[in-house]
Amino acid sequence: MNPPVWCIGITGFNGAGKSTVAEFLRVHYSVGYYEADAFLEDERIRREMPKGSESLAYVANDLREKHGPEHIMKSLSEKAITIRGRTPFIIESVRCVGEVQYLAREFGDKFALIGVDAPIEERHRRVIGRKNHTDSVGFRKFLEQETLEMEQRDPWKQNLRGCMDLVRKEFLVWNASTESQLARDLRIIARAMRLPC
Repeated sequence: MNPPVWCIGITGFNGAGKSTVAEFLRVHYSVGYYEADAFLEDERIRREMPKGSESLAYVANDLREKHGPEHIMKSLSEKAITIRGRTPFIIESVRCVGEVQYLAREFGDKFALIGVDAPIEERHRRVIGRKNHTDSVGFRKFLEQETLEMEQRDPWKQNLRGCMDLVRKEFLVWNASTESQLARDLRIIARAMRLPC
């Protein structure tokens, strides 16, 4: 029998519902929840850079290039362990292959990666609906940003496609249906991970 998972990475495309998945698991399974975007936003503010997803992507890539691809995930997982001990926690969002490799190496069979996707038009609608300063872009710009985040080859740069390719089939979430279907899918995943209720 596999040991229970206690480090859960969440990856996926913009607007797919990564935060929704993380919040569901936090509420229903009492797992800790640590956001890479909050970590990056603090650094963006410290650097006095303009608001926007392009600034956050720049900060993330810069930190990973200077300190190694594991820098953000290492910082967040160390914080989680300091606060929670060895109990389950989520890091959202894993955005580069080097981050996945670090978490897999560091946590071994106690690490699982959940991948979240949805139809691109639906994802864009969700992004616009958030009314977040990082997300107020038209569909064409949305596609351009997504293409940039998918085609990087350096291990420290964002590569959402590369991350999604590393997700085990049973941990892929297609978030295009109802909330109740999403909840059913996540309960199946939580059981597979042996998360405590």
